[in-house]
Amino acid sequence: MKRVIIALLLGFLLVASFFATAGAANRLTLIVDGEVSDVVLTLRDGRAYLLLRDFAAVIKADVGWNPDTREASLCKEQTALFFRPGEKQVRQGTVIRETDAEPVLIDNRMHIPLRFAAEELGYGVFYNGADRSVSLGILPTDTALTTDLFWTVSEDNTVVFSLTVQNQTGETVTITLPSGQDFDFVAGRDGVVEHRWSEGQFFTKAIRNITFEPDEEKVFTWEWQPSASGIYQIEAYYLGISNVDPVYKDTLTISVTP
Repeated sequence: MKRVIIALLLGFLLVASFFATAGAANRLTLIVDGEVSDVVLTLRDGRAYLLLRDFAAVIKADVGWNPDTREASLCKEQTALFFRPGEKQVRQGTVIRETDAEPVLIDNRMHIPLRFAAEELGYGVFYNGADRSVSLGILPTDTALTTDLFWTVSEDNTVVFSLTVQNQTGETVTITLPSGQDFDFVAGRDGVVEHRWSEGQFFTKAIRNITFEPDEEKVFTWEWQPSASGIYQIEAYYLGISNVDPVYKDTLTISVTP
């Protein structure tokens, strides 16, 4: 009898340990204003989810619930979003927006996909795969910055890139970055990403205000060595402008010499 009880206890502990490990594997760290938040952020079907009320508290927004329409509302300044559990259509005023991840009810509490809600309200969502953290930062609604990308290919097939960001106005421009990362670069072939510059790198988690004086330019350089010949689609991002839309897109033909 004692052996049966011990076996059952061991089985229970193993199951509990499995689910605890699985839960930890789906946890992400949320960083707000350079500080690690205690808000629970979880990975669900490849998307970061959090409680609607937690997100509202982070961005200082108002929330509501309409039991007749079964809609949860998220309102900040002039923007209002209305979510229904299990539906990928989100109402914004009279406009219906399509999302790739539906809100879900867990224990009668609404959980929403972070990226969609944040970007609709003017925030940037920056994922750092190295430490599984997500930084939330305000994106500028307008920018006076211009960008250009240059590259050279050496004899050993190393490509040296140079991204120039310039303030071409007569006024000082200040942008906000949510971490120590300034830019990113992606290269791929046939729709498959083969290289991402930021992958595996570590960046400080402090919010930074970057100032561009009139006509000032900042230059960012990096190297990439393709593994095979081919036509690559390349995208460069300056995170002070957007982490969603590249500031530069082009194709690059590489001939790798054996």
